[in-house]
Amino acid sequence: MITGGTGFDITSRLPSEIEKCNYDWSLYPNANQSIVWFSRGCIRNCPFCVVRQKEGYIKPVKPKNLNPNGTWIRVQDNNFFANPKWRDAVDQLVEWNQPVDLQGVDVRLFDDEQGEALKRLKFHYPIKIGWDNPRENLDEKFEHLIEYIHPRRINCYVLIGFWSTEEEDVYRVNHLWEDFKIDPYVMPYDKSDRYQKDFARYVNNKILFKTRSWED
Repeated sequence: MITGGTGFDITSRLPSEIEKCNYDWSLYPNANQSIVWFSRGCIRNCPFCVVRQKEGYIKPVKPKNLNPNGTWIRVQDNNFFANPKWRDAVDQLVEWNQPVDLQGVDVRLFDDEQGEALKRLKFHYPIKIGWDNPRENLDEKFEHLIEYIHPRRINCYVLIGFWSTEEEDVYRVNHLWEDFKIDPYVMPYDKSDRYQKDFARYVNNKILFKTRSWED
């Protein structure tokens, strides 16, 4: 057994022959999804994130073999549209003709061309965007995005506990839902902190979040 990964050693790497080999989907006979990367790394270097340290600057990679029993595809790219070959990635997803789950869409990069590309895809889960910095006004980008994608097909990760106050956290989650009908999903930076843990539980329980205020 080889133990590694971010939780053990961020500098550890698998042998190249293991990294390059195809997936053995027979190990997971009940899996109904495929997992692919079209890129590794990221153009950003956010101080709370280990991606640049672990994977470096963004670079295209060739996706591996799909699950023969899969009915949908999880796209694990950290920053899908920052990949210089994202157009080829969209063409490939269209050719595969399965619903997709996009894990990382950088709304700060969003433009009309990307919007038209998203309209070509079928979605298994909502796309994931982020609003990490409360001092960054993304209203125009949110408005632009929902011109192409219905808000119910968008989730927005909201980082708390790193460089935001409680007031800024409450404002962001309420602003996303009340003004754009985009579901926020709170990501606590420190899960051992009582406030961060409680606020995440409140917002991420949609029945509670949409019927009671945080003050209540």
